[in-house]
Amino acid sequence: MADEIQIAHHTATGANLYAVIVNADPESADRGKWWNAVGGAWEVMAVANWADYAIAMSESPASGYRYVGAFPAAIALGWYTILQFTRAGGAPAITDAMIEPAVDRHWDGAALREEGKGISQALAVLLGKQEHVPATGVTTNYHRDGTTPAVTQTLTGGGNRNAPTLG
Repeated sequence: MADEIQIAHHTATGANLYAVIVNADPESADRGKWWNAVGGAWEVMAVANWADYAIAMSESPASGYRYVGAFPAAIALGWYTILQFTRAGGAPAITDAMIEPAVDRHWDGAALREEGKGISQALAVLLGKQEHVPATGVTTNYHRDGTTPAVTQTLTGGGNRNAPTLG
C-alpha cells in the first residue's frame, strides 16, 4: 500500500510529518488502542512507545506542500482515527504538535474513505444506540459516540414516521 494517508500542509515545505492511527471501530475488540507500526499490533497507548506509533509521511512531489504516508496493510477493515504531527526533534515525541484535527476514516483494504453525512446517519440507524420515549412517540438514533443525535423522529398512530429530523 502507498499514499493512503494524505495531507496538504500549506504552511511549510520540507516539513517532518508523521501520522498515528487509533482504532475507532465500534465492532473491534481493539477499539481505543494505538497501532504500533514497529511491532505491527494494537496496544494501549504508552508514552514510552510514542516513536513506534509514527508512520512517516513524505512530501510528494518535492516542495509540493502535499504529504503522503502508507496505511499499514496489516490493519483489518474498519474505522480508524488518524492524527498527524510535525516532528520537532530527531524522533517523534508525544510533545510534537498535531497539525490537523483528528479525522475518522474507513479503511476498506485499499483506500481510506471519508464517512459522508448520509452514511453516518444510516449507520446510526442500523448500528447505533437508539432511544424511544413511548409517552411522546419520539425515537432518536445516535451517532457512534452514543450521545450526538443522528436522526430524531416521531412515531404517529400505527407506527408511521412523522417528519424525521436529521442531525
